[in-house]
Amino acid sequence: RCNRPADRENLLWRIVGRFPGQRWALHELERGYGTAGNTGGLNKVYEALFALNPNDAGLKNNLAATSLLLKLNQTRACGQARELYETANTNAVFVSTYAFALHVQGKSAEGLKLMQALPEADLQRPEIATYYALLLSATGSRDQAGAYFIAAEKAQLLPEERQLLAQARGQN
Repeated sequence: RCNRPADRENLLWRIVGRFPGQRWALHELERGYGTAGNTGGLNKVYEALFALNPNDAGLKNNLAATSLLLKLNQTRACGQARELYETANTNAVFVSTYAFALHVQGKSAEGLKLMQALPEADLQRPEIATYYALLLSATGSRDQAGAYFIAAEKAQLLPEERQLLAQARGQN
């Protein structure tokens, strides 16, 4: 019996290790880590899932995004984000991940320019607004960022994303 979350987590990882094709265990881990806001756990799951299916663009994006947030494998994460953007430059999620990758590389103005090409409806989506507000703030457009900070509050954010937004708002 798995009464404690740690026991359940360990059991699921043992299943993954022994039966790599049993993706249900990875999806259970993803759900648990997502609920708990465990970015490191999510990154580990995305790494395992991506190894099983390297052609899945969504997994590639999630791996790149969590790696960027955790400051892990930055060169690879930036490259993955760029590749996704180059293949689907109208996908708002991919655009925001690549824009964040540019921000991480000190190229916030370039990232902002990419995001400004998105339709306003996409920019208002909470998960996209998070990164748009961050980039607006980083490039000196704090007044314009206000509405997007408000939209971002509706997103289910990871702790690192909340911290980035707090820093962008000047609320260290």
